[in-house]
Amino acid sequence: LNTSIKKLEDELGFPLLNRSFKGTSLTADGEWLVDEAIYFLSKIEERIHYHQLNNSSPHTGELDVYINYSGINNNILGQLICSLLLEEPELTINLHETSKETVIEKVNTSEVSFGFIFKTEFNNAVIDDLPDNIIYEPLFEGKLVLLTAPNSECGKFNSITLKKAAQYPTTSYNPHPEPQALIDPFFTDILHLKVDFSPETNYSVYREKILRGIANSFNVQFNFDPYPTNYSEGLKILQIREDIKIYFGYIYKKGINWSENEKFFMERLNNLIQTLSIKK
Repeated sequence: LNTSIKKLEDELGFPLLNRSFKGTSLTADGEWLVDEAIYFLSKIEERIHYHQLNNSSPHTGELDVYINYSGINNNILGQLICSLLLEEPELTINLHETSKETVIEKVNTSEVSFGFIFKTEFNNAVIDDLPDNIIYEPLFEGKLVLLTAPNSECGKFNSITLKKAAQYPTTSYNPHPEPQALIDPFFTDILHLKVDFSPETNYSVYREKILRGIANSFNVQFNFDPYPTNYSEGLKILQIREDIKIYFGYIYKKGINWSENEKFFMERLNNLIQTLSIKK
């Protein structure tokens, strides 16, 4: 590497590095060259992307995308669909938020090729069962956390057990009429804990309940985001001591052929997730 840099300096006629026994640093000319090189390479990437878009055939028609509603704001699909609206204006994407059972049924009956669901894992055991002919592919992972007010009963802790958390009133922001599909059944059916639970359809009321210490909220913190879903400034994040993982991914039926629009959508989704992982 040192030989290559020296050869470049000879060709340019000016030094790029300040060299001393303490180490090396860029000269003013070196900093200028780095900035110019980064700018030039970015323009090459833009031109490559331009030709890729213009040389590919436009996607048309409609694409139905089903996701199970769980009280979790899934911004990733929102980001993707908005970007595709600009990239492929002739392609209409219909996003359907519904129950996990409905998503599985749509895929199992081959009405759609894939659907998005959340799966819960408790102490390394997957809770949700799927038909044998359905394959699940996780896209990213999250963990269950508790949001509380710093001056609440739970606010003095940094972590908490589910049994302890269940002793206090719990709320959730859930604008959909379906009950909270991840949290409520998990407590009642798996842990057999009775929770004083109340869903809120208004985010301001939900936030004020937590800030005033009237209730706490269970949410999911995904591995690409420093904040949990439905987080608001001023709230404290408590880690749950039990090993509870929440996975977001897609299901598909064995042996089914995907349409070009479906392949295109999943390709763009995986690219977006890779970008989020790199930013993290």
